[in-house]
Amino acid sequence: MVKRSELQSKVKEKILLIGDTGVGKTYTCVRIAGFVAGHGKRVVYIDTERGAGRELEALPDEALENIVYVDAPEWDSMERAIFRNDSCFLKILDGISEVFVASKFWLEDRFIAKGKYQVGESEIEITDREVFTLPWQSYSKVYDFVRKTVHELVKQSPHILVTMHPFGDTETRKSLEADVFRKFDTILELRRTVKQTPPSIVYDAVLKKHRGRPFEAFYAMTNYIEQLEKLFARRMGIEKKNSD
Repeated sequence: MVKRSELQSKVKEKILLIGDTGVGKTYTCVRIAGFVAGHGKRVVYIDTERGAGRELEALPDEALENIVYVDAPEWDSMERAIFRNDSCFLKILDGISEVFVASKFWLEDRFIAKGKYQVGESEIEITDREVFTLPWQSYSKVYDFVRKTVHELVKQSPHILVTMHPFGDTETRKSLEADVFRKFDTILELRRTVKQTPPSIVYDAVLKKHRGRPFEAFYAMTNYIEQLEKLFARRMGIEKKNSD
């Protein structure tokens, strides 16, 4: 017989926040980091875009004491931080789209260092390093870097929270995006809507995927941060009280 307590101890949250710039992905991560760390749980926050430091700075000292902030804008530091199986309750990767960009630059630098690259049977010399970009046939390696990164991350022991920009609308990039989506149990698409009457900006989310028990009142997605806090509160064994 399987006991509920045993299942709960083995299940971990794997959450993906997807959306364009300015929809609140980093803000949400910082809020969740502060909530979890404020309850005494260790959080590792990997910042690949150098955008979270200013927001984390506003958190209370008692929360910051439980947050390990990793500034990882380059591929080498990014890879080390992501692949390390940290001893923590929650690991945040903000954001995984930079894995695509940073690994592309890393491959370009390798080609430039060699001064040439191979296309089929032909060897092509790099004559202008300033304008060189990754050959199209090498993009498969970049896609594989992204897939491997997600695979390595979600199999680690902490709960996982990841942000991502949409990869694009080509068939290859749609396939890459679908491969990433499969690794997560909960996917939220964050949105920013400008309303004219009365003038206002609304931040909300669309629930794209959620395995298991539905979120309470998750159809009203303007309160998605509170719902995420409830989700992690349950994993911490505490009760998240509704805010007035």
